[in-house]
Amino acid sequence: MRQVKNKTENIYSMKGFKHVFFFTLKQTFKNKTYIASFIIFVLMMALMGPISYFSSSGVAQNVDAMKVIDLGDSKIEKVILVNETPIPYGEMEMGLPAANLPSTDFAEADQPVQDLGPRDAEAIISLDEEGYHVDVILAPGSEIEVKHADDLAENVSNSLFRARLAYANTSEEGIASISQGINSNGVELEKDYLEDMEKTTSQSELMGTISAFAILIFIVASMSVSYIIASVNEEKHSKLVETLLVSVRPAALLMGKILGMMTYILSVLICGYVGSMISDKVMRSLVDMDERYSGPSFDFSIFRDYGIMGFVIMLATVILGYLISGIISGIFGSACSSDEDISSATGTCMILAVIGYAGAFLVGSMDTSMVCQIAALVPPLSFYTLPVLYVTGRVGLATLLLSYLIQLVLLGGLFFLMARVYRNLLLSDKSKPTLKRIFRSMNG
Repeated sequence: MRQVKNKTENIYSMKGFKHVFFFTLKQTFKNKTYIASFIIFVLMMALMGPISYFSSSGVAQNVDAMKVIDLGDSKIEKVILVNETPIPYGEMEMGLPAANLPSTDFAEADQPVQDLGPRDAEAIISLDEEGYHVDVILAPGSEIEVKHADDLAENVSNSLFRARLAYANTSEEGIASISQGINSNGVELEKDYLEDMEKTTSQSELMGTISAFAILIFIVASMSVSYIIASVNEEKHSKLVETLLVSVRPAALLMGKILGMMTYILSVLICGYVGSMISDKVMRSLVDMDERYSGPSFDFSIFRDYGIMGFVIMLATVILGYLISGIISGIFGSACSSDEDISSATGTCMILAVIGYAGAFLVGSMDTSMVCQIAALVPPLSFYTLPVLYVTGRVGLATLLLSYLIQLVLLGGLFFLMARVYRNLLLSDKSKPTLKRIFRSMNG
C-alpha cells in the first residue's frame, strides 16, 4: 500500500537527530558484543607489536642455533688442518671450543696426512679456478659418523668465510652492499623522472603503509555495514520505526544512527592507537630493539611529517568514506524484509568494501602514475588510498582537493537519495534490496 506523505514535511530536516545520535551511542556501549569487540580490538593493537617481536626473536634464535655447529656428541679426538690457500686460517679461526670440542687435539700439516687414526678427522682447504673447497677426510673403518664429518666441514666453511672477510679487510655488510648491484630504469621521459623525484618513499614502503591503511578502513567499513543494516532492520520489524517517525524525520533517524556508530568506531580506533603507543613505549624501555621489531602495530608515523595537515587528511578520508558507506548501508537495510534480504544487502555493501580493500593492494604493487591518479579520484578506491598516495608523493595537492570534492558531491547525492527514499522503504514490508527498487521509491 502506498504511503501518504505529509505535504508540509521537510524530508531533509534533521529534527530529532540529537536524540537518535545519543540513543544509538548509548545502546552501542551497552551492547555486550560491541563492548567485547572494543576490548578485543584495543588488546590486539596493543599486543600485536610485542607478539611480532618475540615471535621474530624466537625464529632468530632458532636460526642462530642452526648456525652453531655442535660436535659434542661426535667421536672426534683429533683434527688435522691442511690449509692450501693464502688465507690465514688456523686453530683460532676454526673455533673448535665453540663447536664443543675444547679438548680435541689439533695439528696443522702442509699436505694430506697418511694413516689417519679411527678418531682422526682431516680438514683440507684448497683453492682453484672454481673457488674454495673444504673436504673432511676420515680413515677407513673410522669410528666417526659421516654426519659429524659433514658438521665439521660446515663449521670450517662458516669460519673460513669470516676469515676471508677479515683477510680482505671488509665485512658482511660490505659484501651485501656490493652484491646488491646497480639498477637502471633505462630511458625515461622528463615528466616521469620528475614524478619519481617527488616520491618520498620507496614502493615497498608505500605497499606497507597503504596495506595498513586499507586494513584500517576495511575494519571501519565492515563494522558500520553490519551494525547499520541490522539496526535498521530490527526497528523495521519491531514496528518501532512507525513511532519514531512521528517525532523524528527520516533523514535525521538514519544520520543519527550513522554518526552514533561512527563515534563508537572512532573511539575504538583512538583507544587502539593509544594502546599501541603505550605498548611501544613499554617495549622500548624493557627490551633492546633491533631490526626484528617493526614498531607499534597502529603506527602511521608517515602522516606526522605533515603535522596537523597530515592528521586532518587521514581523519577526513576516514570520515567521508564512513559516511558514504554508512548511508548506502542504511538505504539497503531499509529495503530488507527478511533474513535473506539482510544477507543480500550486507553482501552488496561489502562488495564495495572488498573492491576498495583489494584495489589498494593492487595500487601499491603497481605504483604507476596513472594507477595512483585513478585510485585517488575514483571511489571506493579513494577511501582506501588517497591520504597515503598524497603523503608519499604519488599525487599532488590538486588531486587531493579534487578527490575530496568528488567525495563530497557523492555524499550530497546519497543524502538526497536517502531523504527521498528512506521513509518509503522503511515503512514497506515488501521491498527488496535492489537498486531498481531503491530508485523507483524516489517517486513513491
